[in-house]
Amino acid sequence: RSTFDGSDIGFNQTVDAFNYWQQPGDTDVAPSPKYAVSDRAIYYNSDRWLEKGDYIRLRNVTLSYNFPKKYLEKTPLSSLRIYAQGQNLLTFTKFWGDPEVGISSGESISFADTVAPGETTLYSYPNTKSYQMGIDVSF
Repeated sequence: RSTFDGSDIGFNQTVDAFNYWQQPGDTDVAPSPKYAVSDRAIYYNSDRWLEKGDYIRLRNVTLSYNFPKKYLEKTPLSSLRIYAQGQNLLTFTKFWGDPEVGISSGESISFADTVAPGETTLYSYPNTKSYQMGIDVSF
């Protein structure tokens, strides 16, 4: 993400690179594009990459229906239930990545154990969404 935002003129840019400070008092996303001898020099002492990490997540939902005994009287079944279940269905956040995925969940860099989830996401995959449907039968 940092490569394409206008912070380094040596790389291709997205249209977001045009969203930068142009006059005193501007509060757009990025400072003015600069050429630096070191590509890291433009990141020092900056809160540029800080984002709000608050979120609301719908993590688990299960819907089920138990058939009443009166519908099962003429069958060999003692109980019958159908269900649908989902995990990690929705996340509402303005955070760019997954607020629960941090570098300690997959990347191997020297300070991985000191960074809490959501502090930096690097190249981590987000939490997987899953869907299940099933039937529980008792005889």
